[in-house]
This record gives sequence, C-alpha cells and structure tokens, in this order.
Amino acid sequence: MKTPIVERVQRIDAPFFGAIIASSLLLSCATGKPAQAPSFGPSGRVEYDALVDLFKQQTTTPEVVGYTSRGVEQTSTNLMHAMMSCTAVGPDAVWPQMMIILKVNERGVVEEARADSSSPLAICVEKLWVGMSYDPPPFAPFYKLITLDAHSQRGV
Repeated sequence: MKTPIVERVQRIDAPFFGAIIASSLLLSCATGKPAQAPSFGPSGRVEYDALVDLFKQQTTTPEVVGYTSRGVEQTSTNLMHAMMSCTAVGPDAVWPQMMIILKVNERGVVEEARADSSSPLAICVEKLWVGMSYDPPPFAPFYKLITLDAHSQRGV
C-alpha cells in the first residue's frame, strides 16, 4: 500500500526545518557575523544587554572568525536540539526572530545563554543551551552570537 501524500509531507517537515536552520546558521555564523546586521539597541533584558556589550568588545581576529566558522555545525545541532525541545516543528510552526548570546568557558562549555526576548520560547532556548559544548575557544570567556530568523507558515 502506498503512503498517502499527506503522510509523506509530514515526514519531511523536520528534515526540511533542519535544512532551513542549518542554511540560516551557515549564513549567520560562517563569517562570525549575522547575515543581517543585528540591532544592538537595548532589548529591555539587562542580562542580554550586558552580554551584548561584552560581545561587542570581543576582538574580531582571523582566529576568532576561524573558531566561529568551525563551530557552525555544532551550533546548528545545538539549535536544532533546543528548538525541537521548545516548540512544535512542522509546517505550522511559528517563531519570532531572536538573537542569542552565548558565554563559552575555556573548556568550550556554554556557561550562560541570553536571548533578546523574554518570550517562553526564548527562555526555554536559553535554559537548554546552558551546558552544551563546543571545542575550546581561542580565549575565554568567548561570546558567540546566534541569530534565529523569524519563521511562520508564510515564511515571514
């Protein structure tokens, strides 16, 4: 018996979602800077704003760009894990654009994660990111900026 087309479409939603996230992260992280110029105005969240200030003070050297580029695959994996744990994934999934700053220690472990929003999704992603691992950074603390593009059924 053939699988109905509706059932086949539902089975590819998660891999399709993963491809979208991965390609977005490749654009955002490959150069160590987000694909779109981030807005670093005050977010209203003191913890996030404090990490943004530290991120902006972090020197961008070839070593920093190389480290960030090498971490794209791990960042994509971590983001997929967090998103799949925090929200429904599928064709009707909706989430706002979000920026997240990670504070990574000398062992490569995320000690702190702060999003520019206090939505339930942002809070969930923050909690899940703490404790995730990367390769040890060139110096510590190391600050990583993650940009999650907005998504809706219409692709906004």
